Amino acid sequence: MARVIAVTLQKGGTGKTVTAVHLSAALAKHHKQRVLIVDMDPQGNISQALGIDLENVEKTVLDLLEDSRLPAKNVLIHARNNIDVIPSNVMLSTAEVELAWIPTEAVYPNIYSHEVSKISLFRCV
Repeated sequence: MARVIAVTLQKGGTGKTVTAVHLSAALAKHHKQRVLIVDMDPQGNISQALGIDLENVEKTVLDLLEDSRLPAKNVLIHARNNIDVIPSNVMLSTAEVELAWIPTEAVYPNIYSHEVSKISLFRCV
């Protein structure tokens, strides 16, 4: 069973990215947990903080939001030992308003599926 830890706050500059990166690093390194970070920030800061070149990313979290049949493993990028990322970029801002009212499980059925069921999941909004 996956544990979901959401690092969210609408206000910027509150340390969401730093918290998610350090918490995921601690879980991966010290507790030997597999971690999946789902970057839900259109600025893609957490993806960049983990060394992902957003200009060369083929698929992002937006692709998962637009196509619920797309397997999450097709979007995952291995960033570090035990840390995978579903990256984000500025195109996510086009979906923010439309998706704001939909329950998380309905939006991400492919992320909540058995294929990543043993991965700790972070959402950065």
